[in-house]
Amino acid sequence: MKDGNSRKIVVGGAGGFLGGALCSHFESKGWEVVRLSRKAGSSAYWNPDEGVLDSGILEGAEAVVCLAGESIFSRWTQAKKKQIISSRLNSVRLLTDTFQKMKVPPKVFMCASACGYYGAKVLSGKALDETSPKGEVFLSDVCARWENAAFAAADMGIRTFCARFAPILGLSGGMLEPMTKLARFKLSAFFGRGDDYFAWISIGDVVRAAEFCINTPSVSGAVNFCAKELPTKREFANTVGRGLGARLVFKVPGFIVGLAAGEMGRELLLSNISVKPAKLEGLGFNFESPDIETFVKRGFV
Repeated sequence: MKDGNSRKIVVGGAGGFLGGALCSHFESKGWEVVRLSRKAGSSAYWNPDEGVLDSGILEGAEAVVCLAGESIFSRWTQAKKKQIISSRLNSVRLLTDTFQKMKVPPKVFMCASACGYYGAKVLSGKALDETSPKGEVFLSDVCARWENAAFAAADMGIRTFCARFAPILGLSGGMLEPMTKLARFKLSAFFGRGDDYFAWISIGDVVRAAEFCINTPSVSGAVNFCAKELPTKREFANTVGRGLGARLVFKVPGFIVGLAAGEMGRELLLSNISVKPAKLEGLGFNFESPDIETFVKRGFV
């Protein structure tokens, strides 16, 4: 039964690893959570590709979150690239167009983005914050277009922030899933150079940071969602692998990654950027897993 005093949040992309965790977190805090669904007949049906969304579904929402988008983890053909872009832009634009039709639009709009905004290899010798420039690769352009579409909500007076997610770690999904499978054979691995940086954030800190940003009136614009301390790829593979039961760490050479995964592998698996959560730190957000050792000791949450 709905609590008449509960706060309402609407989530697009609720079926994924992050979306499911986010919805569960807000429900545990007493929020009324509405999961937008592409399933015909759903009470919260939407279809971004066809521009279908009843504004009544969003009425009364204090916050709306958009996490929807085609997975980026496969070889990037031209058709795949178009789908990666269109799935994100269609979802965001449908929501912002719907905001304009509402009598009382939401107070807060949170849209996903990624640390890929900064590029695949940034060797400036210092960590990047939210003021650092955009990179010049495919994902940089995707993130910039994604964020620009989201900030149409800000032009309507809706407080808007884009979460530039680093790879999200948790045992229920994301990139730890293949590492867990590999660890069954007592193995762990890293891609490319072992001394490259690996940006990451725990699933627990992600959902708590999302709640923090939604509840903090001064938060707007781009926000880096990444851990305070970034390991090298070798340190990451060693620490996480050991926590999962692996005994041997091996390197997958960069040329093999490029041959097997093409542009996607070069941008994602061989990336080397050092980012910092400047806004979150400046506002006093408390990371429960600020470094990879703590994350493993806390049970990968």
